[in-house]
Order: sequence, then C-alpha cells, then structure tokens
Amino acid sequence: MNSRPVFSGLAGVYGLELIPTNMIQRVEVLRCGGSALFGGNAIAGTVNIITQDPVTNGFSVDMRNGAIGLNNEYNTSPANDFMISANGSMVTEDRRAGMYLYGLSRSRDSFDENGDGFTEMVDMKNLTFGLSGFLKPSTRTKLMLDLYRIEESRRGGNMLDYLPHEADIAEMVDHSILGANMSLDFFTNMEKLDKLMIYAAGQMVDRASYYGAQQDPDGYGATRDFTSSIGSQYNWNVSEVSSLILGVDNNNNQIEDTKLGSNGNANTLIVDQFVNTLGAFTQYDLKWDKTKISLGLRHDNYLIRDQQKDNYESQPDVTGSVLAPRATFLWDILPTIQYRISYAKGYRAPQIFDEDLHIEASASKRIIHTNTSNLTQETSHSISSSFNLINNIGGVMTEFLAEGFYTKLIDPFAYEYHSADSNYTFVQTRKNAEAGAFVAGVNLEFNAAFQNHVTISAGITFQKSEYEEPQLWGENETSASRAFMRSPSQYGYLNLNWQLSKKFTAALTSTYTGSMYVPHLGLAPITNEEAEFVQNGQWEQIEGSRQDEISAMANGDVIAGERLEKSEQFLIFGARLAYDFELSEETKLQVYGGIQNIFDQSQRYHDSGQYRDAGYIYGPCKPRTVTLGVKIGNLF
Repeated sequence: MNSRPVFSGLAGVYGLELIPTNMIQRVEVLRCGGSALFGGNAIAGTVNIITQDPVTNGFSVDMRNGAIGLNNEYNTSPANDFMISANGSMVTEDRRAGMYLYGLSRSRDSFDENGDGFTEMVDMKNLTFGLSGFLKPSTRTKLMLDLYRIEESRRGGNMLDYLPHEADIAEMVDHSILGANMSLDFFTNMEKLDKLMIYAAGQMVDRASYYGAQQDPDGYGATRDFTSSIGSQYNWNVSEVSSLILGVDNNNNQIEDTKLGSNGNANTLIVDQFVNTLGAFTQYDLKWDKTKISLGLRHDNYLIRDQQKDNYESQPDVTGSVLAPRATFLWDILPTIQYRISYAKGYRAPQIFDEDLHIEASASKRIIHTNTSNLTQETSHSISSSFNLINNIGGVMTEFLAEGFYTKLIDPFAYEYHSADSNYTFVQTRKNAEAGAFVAGVNLEFNAAFQNHVTISAGITFQKSEYEEPQLWGENETSASRAFMRSPSQYGYLNLNWQLSKKFTAALTSTYTGSMYVPHLGLAPITNEEAEFVQNGQWEQIEGSRQDEISAMANGDVIAGERLEKSEQFLIFGARLAYDFELSEETKLQVYGGIQNIFDQSQRYHDSGQYRDAGYIYGPCKPRTVTLGVKIGNLF
C-alpha cells in the first residue's frame, strides 16, 4: 500500500475485499519483477494500492444499494448490499498544504444460493475512515501522512442469529485494522531534481475469529498482527540520460495467534512468530539512443523466529541471505514498436502465510494449515519478453502487446494432507517440492481509443503451471497431480467505455476464466459392512453421526471420498449506465445503475448441508447483482 509492503498475511486472508473502493485513488500493476525497489518477493509483478490524495477543493457523497442473486436458478431470495461513502478534499491557495478525508459504511446480507440454509456469501459489515495529507514547509521539502482505520465483521455458515458455537457450521471474523504511512521528501538539487526519501509505515490488525462445526466451543481464536516498514532512498539524476537509486529498508512482521480455551481450560498459543528482513538495493537506469537499460540488485537478510511462550514449543531460528539481481532492456525498434526483455530472481521465506490463518470447517472435518519443520525458502528465476505496438490508424489510437513469460521455481511450496486425530481434524502441511515447478505462458493485450469517445481494452493469457513431479492434493496416496490447484490455463478481460454525450456514459465489462482443477473432499466412503447393515435395515448397528453421514451421501448432499474436479469455464458480463445532472457550476448529481454477472454464471454444483466441503468454492465472486445509486459533489 502506497509502495510500502505493509498489507500483511493476516490482512491478506480476505484480500483486497477488505479495502473500500473510495479509499483507492488508483491501482498500479507493475509487470514482471524487473525493479529491485519493491522487495525480493516481487517476481511476477507488483500490485500497488495508492490511496486518495488531495488535489483540489471538493466533496462527494455516494449512496448505492444492490440486490445479490436476483432471479437465480434456485429461486432463492436475493441478498441486500447497501453502501454509503463520503469524500472531501481541501488544498490551500498556494498548494503548499492539503488534506483528503474519506469514510464508508457498508452492510451486506448473507446469501444462500442453493437454499440449503448454509451461506455461499457471508454476512458482512464494514466501517472505514481515513485521511491523507501533505505539507510543503519549503520548496525543497514535502511531508506526507496517510492514516486509515477499517472495522469489518463477517459471519457465514448457518443459524446466523445464534452464537457461533451454537451453529452447525460457523465462520465468524471481526477485523480491526489501523494503518499509517509517513514520508519525507527532500530535494537536494532543485535543477536536477535529486531527492532523498525517508519513510515509515505500519499496520496493526486485531482479529477475533471462530471457525468450527457441530457446536464446537473450542473454535474461538484471537490474533494480533503488526507489520512495519522503514527505509530511506536517494534518487540521483547522474546526467540527462542516466539515474541511480540507492536505498535501504527494514520490514518487520510480528504475529500472535491464540486458540481461546473453553469450560475453564487455558488458552493455547498456536503461532508466535517474528519475521525481520533487512535489505539494501540499488538500481541504475540508462537511456541511450533508442534503448533503455535498467539494472537492479537487492540483498536481503531475513530472520524468522518462533518465540517460546507459555506451553508453546518454539522452533529454531530460520535465517537466510538472498542476492536478487533484476534487469530490464527496452528497445524502441521503430517509433511505433518497442521490445522489452526482463529477468528477475526472487524468493519466498518459509514463514506464516495468509492461508495458514484461515481454517476450513464442516461437520465432517476441520482443516488447519501449517508448515513442516524443515521448510526452506522458495527461489524463483523469471524471464519475460514482449513486443508493444502503438499506432494511429485513421484517427484511432491503438496499442497491442504480445508477451511471453517463464518462471522456474526451485524448492517451491507444495502440500501434504493427513489426518491429525480421531476428531476429524485434518492438517494441510506446507513442504518443499524438491523437483521444482514452472509457470509459463503468453499474454496478449489490445487497447483502442476512438474519436467518438469510445475506448476498448482487452486481454487474454494462456498459461501452464505445473510441478515437475506429482504432488498430493488429498489424503489418499493416489490423489496426486502435477497441476497447480485453482490455477486456470486461460483467463482474459474486455472493457468498453462509451461517452454517449457530455452527461451520459455507458460501460460494458467482461471477464473470462478458463477451467481449473479444484480438490473436492467428501465423507469416508460407505464400507461393505455398513452397506450390508443399510440393506438389511439394521441402522441401529451404525453409530449415530455416521448414520447422518451415510444419509447425506445417499441424498447427494456430499460426495464419498475425494475427487479432483475440473471446473467449468466462466464468461462474465457486466454493464453500467450513468447520467449527470448539473446542479451548479461546480456541483453535479449523478444517477447510475448496473448489473454484474448478467447471465448469472456460477459454480455448477455446491455441496449441501452441514457435511459440505467448506473449501469447495470456485467461480465468480458474485451471482447476478443489480445495483442502483446516486452520487452528488464534484469529486467523481
């Protein structure tokens, strides 16, 4: 966030959905890992969330309401999604100081698509507010500050009006996130714009959670996570054609995850981990004639410490030193044709990741995630090459990109799946796949801007992601595959924006997701002895909860055993219309409406009931959703 790696693994459990849209000014997607500035983990690229910044004086208030799952194939009731947000920006006349304020409140009801009483989308409440500001004490100095607070709660499963441990299945998470980012820019040479940057950023996440089934009182947990990043960077414009960047940074993460005791039992410490990475980097950029060369080098020293506390057994410290070179070469073959090739080395340290902090629960099993004791770092070597063609054809500006990429993974992370105890607790253990893995593919993109205020952008990627040797995806020894799970081999997008008039705009969006392999975990298959009891009507010979499991399999609510499913393909369309009314010279009222997932593309089959596989979810994040809204102000 704001070029600082403070979006931690705990915050990443639910991804970018935690960040409200009115908090974001833009999203920067930096292709490949050609820059040494964003850390050794930036391999395929970097997603950089830039928060709002004061530019002018103004305000906006936005209110919308959505109906999720309207007219779906199961004829279940739609869920309501209401949001109201407000933004305000203030800048002094001399533009030496400014402040941007934003706030949002959102309430989304849970959605049960197949009508079995268990949610496919969780109930969610979100309250966010924040500010960003700057101050220029002199022509050489600029101070910047960002602050934000996010309060969010989620509840899924069934019996949502009851306490979590009274439900058959429940997932409940309450997040409290506080973040800050401060920086100082000092121009040491105003003519050449040489600049010294000093920054500090941090994010604190407190999470109260419940993951459990069958009225389990031991499913409650409390997690605290603190992430910080401090550093300094000097940008030196050596000459008109070359520049040098020198920098150091220290990134730190401390996380403590506790399972809360019940019935007078003590709390159990699950994770108490300290991770620190000290890095130094340099990058040299040279422009010469029609070429540009960027050479980067980064050196990281990391320390991972599982700290001993109470009855928690600590592990030995894990340390590592990584030298990661980066290089990019650009060649303007013609004024309209550019060639690019990049190389990057990167790594992932063997620490706690976001999926380790999420537990999948059903009445049939509880799946937790952990690392093996001898897990080592994952190392990658990536190369990408592309041609970019820009042209003006009859007044239509066009851009076409053709790119190939290949990443070789050494000691990549993979998983083993096994039963931990007799209480249907299963463990997914992260290990190293010693034979390695690779990701390779081709990416095609096209952009066009027409004179009649129409813009089109489209892209498609063909990708192959495989381990060199089969890896387990389930509990059985035969449940193995070389394929990366949940990784489609094709995906793409299409966006069309049309300014029909000065006041009327229309937009059409489409996303394509190809098929992928998804593990589907069911109940233990019926034994010959159990089948004989059922056939003879001797149900009393079968233990009570097992009777329910057999009935669930017989009714088709869940599967028997485990299967590697190949998902269907999804082509999702959305549309949006907006019309502006001029209220004054500086203020307008906008009325808008839209439909997401117009043709209601969704997962072909859902498990039903309390024995469902909680992890067997894929496909579009929303069913058909109709939204209507109104916005007033001058910050659109």
